[in-house]
Amino acid sequence: MEHRAKQLKKDGKWFTYFKTFVTLCSVIIIIALTALNFSQPVQLPTGNSKPSLENYATKATAVRKKNELPIVDAIMYHGEPILLVRLELLYDVVDRFYITESTVTHSGNPKPIYSKKHLDDFAPYQDKITWLIYEPSKNIRDAWAREKEQRDFALTQMRSDVEDKRLKTPFVVVNTDGDELVNPKILTDMQPGRPWHSQVVNQAMHLQMDFFYYNANWKRGVWDMGHVLPGEKLLTGEYSLNTFRSGRKKHQPFIPEAGWHLSYFLSIDEIINKIESFAHQEFNKPQIKNRDWITNCIRNGTDIYGRGTGQMTPYNTTNLPLPIRRFHQDVVARQNITQ
Repeated sequence: MEHRAKQLKKDGKWFTYFKTFVTLCSVIIIIALTALNFSQPVQLPTGNSKPSLENYATKATAVRKKNELPIVDAIMYHGEPILLVRLELLYDVVDRFYITESTVTHSGNPKPIYSKKHLDDFAPYQDKITWLIYEPSKNIRDAWAREKEQRDFALTQMRSDVEDKRLKTPFVVVNTDGDELVNPKILTDMQPGRPWHSQVVNQAMHLQMDFFYYNANWKRGVWDMGHVLPGEKLLTGEYSLNTFRSGRKKHQPFIPEAGWHLSYFLSIDEIINKIESFAHQEFNKPQIKNRDWITNCIRNGTDIYGRGTGQMTPYNTTNLPLPIRRFHQDVVARQNITQ
């Protein structure tokens, strides 16, 4: 009997050793697989990469619950490749993108409907996109009036979606231009119990962003024209999507470190097209659209319009999110300018 008890005790020790050995092996395997996964290099576009929207149409596979406070992103689209960067960056934190495209440029010239031309590129994000095609009122003859009417065009669809229960209230609207990219963490911090919730559901909050020009090599201070608005105040008409977009005064209140304004992240041809199309037609002059002039400005970090404000300084691009770094490298390749 005593011998049997000793044998059982001995067998129990060996079983304990065996369990410990199996557990250690499992941990080692998990660590090895994790290290292998993180050791794979991130591929950034090279100078020979194809300069197209498809560089950024990566598959959006993340699954998450809907926000308790719906986040709506309302933007205008004119064919800029940066839209896909925005969708990749914000897809997981935005509930609905209202994207408005006009049949004409702000200067009044007919244009293609780029959203239809590039529809396949937007497929990974389509479940959250509402496309809106805007045609200017016949009595509009002014570029700024066209821009303002297009910006507010999404409000009609928002009201309809609220009435049909497709958009629940309260909600918050991100009201920025396409190249004003909000930090996803800031949008997460607008949810109930998070730092910015009580402010954004009650008042307009401006978004203070790092301001870049031409590409991410040049930083031009901060930009705070973009903002978020309480949906309720838009539905009642107290606010419009144009209310806080005009003027250059210091905007209060604001959320600091709220994102990145990537202004003129375009090829030289695209910059010329923008000058000919946007509302600032006072800049549509041959000397400003001169290719050598634009090239020199990009190379040296100077303003193409000759404005003396907003000095540009070199910037370390490694501080930027990966989608923006990829886009920066593609833009630099398309600009084809040696520093």
